[in-house]
Amino acid sequence: MSYHWVITLQHTSSASLRQLSAEGEIVPGPRQTRQDVYRQVLSKVLHDHGLSVQNIVTVFWSLEPMRLT
Repeated sequence: MSYHWVITLQHTSSASLRQLSAEGEIVPGPRQTRQDVYRQVLSKVLHDHGLSVQNIVTVFWSLEPMRLT
């Protein structure tokens, strides 16, 4: 089953606060939990944007089934 995720992060950059939002689709493995998926997505977004987990706050997180019906 496919899921749509949305994440918004707040981080410090050169003494200022910035926000970053990203979204995508994921098909979790059979034994993955919601927490596992969150950590996988967070790791991907941090890597894609060259950020470190030390100065990050998750402002918003959503994980919903891709299919509407």
